[in-house]
Amino acid sequence: MGRAAFLGYCAVSLLLFGHEAQTQEIRTVAVHGSTETRIGRHASADNNCYPRGIPHVSTAKKPLHGSVDVRVENVKMDNIIGGGTFCLGRTVEGTVVYFKPMPGYHGPDSVSYHVEYPSRGSYRGRVEDRTVNISVQ
Repeated sequence: MGRAAFLGYCAVSLLLFGHEAQTQEIRTVAVHGSTETRIGRHASADNNCYPRGIPHVSTAKKPLHGSVDVRVENVKMDNIIGGGTFCLGRTVEGTVVYFKPMPGYHGPDSVSYHVEYPSRGSYRGRVEDRTVNISVQ
């Protein structure tokens, strides 16, 4: 099977971190002052870099000292799963998660959220749980 045919069967997808279905990922992020900071991004695209649906993100554990905002935005494809590198560096519409600490707060916080990918595309309903430990400086 040639490269073009292979890519025709594979969907490419983006994930900020982690590569296994039904995963629980934990990471740490430093946030400065009361600045809104991106703490996660999730998207899925086919081999032509067309979106395969927007992942649904829901908050499982809200932060104690700030707020979380989930937005649909353009996301740069920089971590592709499913084969091929054709979409690397391109953008696709996806879901972005932001954290903003309460004014004047400095110290630790954390947020947990659940990501459900659409049933079409290479993730085919993949579910991921994310925990982000936050250090507000």
